[in-house]
Amino acid sequence: MHKPFKLLLVLFLLFSPRFVAAQGVTSASVSGIITDEKGEPLPGATIVVVHVPSGTKYGTSSQIDGRYYVRNLRVGGPYTITVSNVGYKTQEIRNLELALGQNLELNFKLSEQAISVSGVEVIAERNALLNTNRTGAATTVSRQYIENFPTISRSFQDFQSLSPQFVGNSALGRNNRYNNIQIDGTNYNDLFGLPSSGTPGGQAGTNPISLDAIQEFQVTLAPFDVRQSGFTGAEVNAITRSGTNQFHGSVYFYGQNQNFVGKSPDAFKTPYPNFSNVQTGLRLGGPVVKDKVFFFVNGEITRRRQPLYDIMNPPSAVLQRIDSIATAKYGYNPGDVSTYTLLRPSNKIFARLDFNLSETQKLTIRNNFVDATDDNLVRSSTQLSFSSNDYTFVDKTNSTVIQLSSTFSSTLSNELILGYTAIRDRRDVPSPAFPMVQIQDPTIPNSGSIVFGTERYSGANHLYQNIFELTDNFTWVNGAHLFTFGTHEEIFGFENLFIRDYYGWYLFNSISDFANGKPARYNYSYSNIAGVSQPVAKWNAVQYGVYAQDEWTVNPQLKLTFGLRVDVPTFPDKPLDNLTFDST
Repeated sequence: MHKPFKLLLVLFLLFSPRFVAAQGVTSASVSGIITDEKGEPLPGATIVVVHVPSGTKYGTSSQIDGRYYVRNLRVGGPYTITVSNVGYKTQEIRNLELALGQNLELNFKLSEQAISVSGVEVIAERNALLNTNRTGAATTVSRQYIENFPTISRSFQDFQSLSPQFVGNSALGRNNRYNNIQIDGTNYNDLFGLPSSGTPGGQAGTNPISLDAIQEFQVTLAPFDVRQSGFTGAEVNAITRSGTNQFHGSVYFYGQNQNFVGKSPDAFKTPYPNFSNVQTGLRLGGPVVKDKVFFFVNGEITRRRQPLYDIMNPPSAVLQRIDSIATAKYGYNPGDVSTYTLLRPSNKIFARLDFNLSETQKLTIRNNFVDATDDNLVRSSTQLSFSSNDYTFVDKTNSTVIQLSSTFSSTLSNELILGYTAIRDRRDVPSPAFPMVQIQDPTIPNSGSIVFGTERYSGANHLYQNIFELTDNFTWVNGAHLFTFGTHEEIFGFENLFIRDYYGWYLFNSISDFANGKPARYNYSYSNIAGVSQPVAKWNAVQYGVYAQDEWTVNPQLKLTFGLRVDVPTFPDKPLDNLTFDST
């Protein structure tokens, strides 16, 4: 796509009136009908919703039919809702908690008598699972569950198991790559699809975000909502924590080693191998300006040490002979086969700012940064690798989200979400570059192999991903109809370097063949482009999505939803033409 066209597209989406935003998957809402004692609708009643911890205020007024909608509310609480009208007694409800994606229906009947009473405190709440707003299988995991649910890895993905449709990372029996993971309204997937976790940093064995930074999340499987798409398994939709008018924080430490793991269940009762895994961090949130600006920060480090032992146990004379041949004949030090400690460190930093620009506009800016590495070396019953065959998977992920929520009137409300995620994955080889050598010999146990040299898939290997997202919805309330018009645009950029056997790979059928330089097989991959030693695949993809929806509340027991969504993927780049392939 040409750069001028990209710029015009972004400007059009940002400033076109039909694409002003309002999406409910990162927030909650309250709606209902205001009537008098005779059941007649009361237009013009004032509804004020206050998030008590932050002093954030949301307001609207009832329509001609008495209906009201308050959108884009912060998840959690407690909330206080006040309803007033000239000539009628003011009513107040306190201590309300709102879940992610919930539309709490509250109807008020106002009395004309000028009676002075204290506020009404709600001690029982209607079950949000049994109303017209629930239109598909979904599980909401609140902060209370997150704090009390036992988890060893402390990953929010562990809580997927609270949904009965999940088994591991699979929902409804689908491969995990058919799931969609969202954090603060933006996709948080590894789009290339390599890690089994489906998240950035998965190949480095790290969590995509600190669990302490998550406020709440929801698992949905079959939502009747045109705003939610991109999955045929499940959508895991999480939102992050924010600050309030009170300072709050914590310091935490979690540790685990082999002493916390039981012995093998067989008759041998073998102790678990030594390892250590620690996770420590802190979080702090509070006000910058009371009732106006709030901050939340979280920092976390994890450190895992896993000793790797030789479980093949070939004769020491075999190992010494291979070592001496590699050094004397080929001039390469293969390393050693003593106990090798695999390291898996990670560092995470999360920061968020919330601004109450006015009673009608709220702005959120947040950033999540993850820096993780993971050592890899194979030592099994059929393969023993010298330390020179080690490689380190390196991941750096940086994700920024800007969210603007606005209320134009009692019938118009918006939400705009902009997101940018940069994922940088690569493999580092700590030992000097050398062809990978694999040796088979009758003296090696279990018909196995001895390996040294640069791991054959890691000599030239990196994957860079850039993802830009724009989600922009416009919500219009017209009597019993709630209309949504929106767009969701994604621009992907990939750079992939992958050259197998970049330094070569030799297979020897015996130690004698290795000593005499007689390989049974040899592979070597090289660039066929003049002047380019490491060609990379670079390409972009753009997906455009537009949709419209009408939620018609026929009566309190019946709601009909009509929607239409169109998603169009495009691939603006033209790949290189392989003339050899064309001629065959």
